[in-house]
Amino acid sequence: MVAARDRHLRKVLAEEGLVQREDETEEQRIRREDRAADLKSRMVALGSEQCHSSAQKAANILGLRYREVRAGGNTNYCMTGKALRARLEECRSRGLQPFFVAATIGTTVTCSIDKLDEIAEMKKEWPDLWLYIDAAYAGSALICEEYRGLTKAQYITEFDSFNVNLHKWLLLNFDARFVVPNFSPLTPTPSIC
Repeated sequence: MVAARDRHLRKVLAEEGLVQREDETEEQRIRREDRAADLKSRMVALGSEQCHSSAQKAANILGLRYREVRAGGNTNYCMTGKALRARLEECRSRGLQPFFVAATIGTTVTCSIDKLDEIAEMKKEWPDLWLYIDAAYAGSALICEEYRGLTKAQYITEFDSFNVNLHKWLLLNFDARFVVPNFSPLTPTPSIC
């Protein structure tokens, strides 16, 4: 979320001509910092109401707003593109700047899988959104080809960041990690080190 916040701030500040320079005056630095603080006051991160609490905690630690996206029983507890779009538009109508969306492969409570294909489509309308996949719980299932279709894994490459914890389903220690050069879910299984 820190990387997403900083990317958003750099882009907006650059568009306004407020980039950091070695030769900037104190007045220019203060103006840039004040504008960044103003922007932060309107930034909002989003995630499914089924999302792990760490997403909201990250926003709280960063001093940013967090809004939940509806994901009830009528959608099998999945965040859909329609629900996300509605929340994004509501935030924009309130003068907020959505910058981060947390999607999930295997929510902690229901093991639901958000609609990655529909969420990835949001990049067309909201190209500056940082899309993150929390696959800490069930992401290990992606090593099995038969589960990649269920998760719509082919859309993972449309997201900005991805997290999987191998210790949960694969019973590996924390020092194990995926080595995924040029990852595509359609290529052979990534090696595990």
